[in-house]
Amino acid sequence: PTMIRKLQDLSGIDPNDIPMDDPDVMDLFSGTDILGVTPEQIGTSTGMLGIPEFGTNFVRGMVDETHPTTFAELLQLSGLSHGTDVWLGNAQDLIKTGIADLSTVIGCRDDIMVYLM
Repeated sequence: PTMIRKLQDLSGIDPNDIPMDDPDVMDLFSGTDILGVTPEQIGTSTGMLGIPEFGTNFVRGMVDETHPTTFAELLQLSGLSHGTDVWLGNAQDLIKTGIADLSTVIGCRDDIMVYLM
């Protein structure tokens, strides 16, 4: 919250006015066209290289495998990218085999509580 407030103070933009489903932002996760560059120019297939939490090879690979299309799916991937064997040998296999998808796989502790309710 502190960083968001600092960004608001610097930019003058209220974070509540930023849509969570902006199509241009979502396009960053599926290609580079929205940036006006080719994958060859930036060395990766998507435009998320500089986005915190999504710029690592590991998470970019997760995105390439799952093709998220919603903000909720991006949050799931963020949760799945933290912790030992949360993605590898676990959620990744459930998604690959069709047992679960990004909307049903348990991606964070909150999902466990909701699942048990």
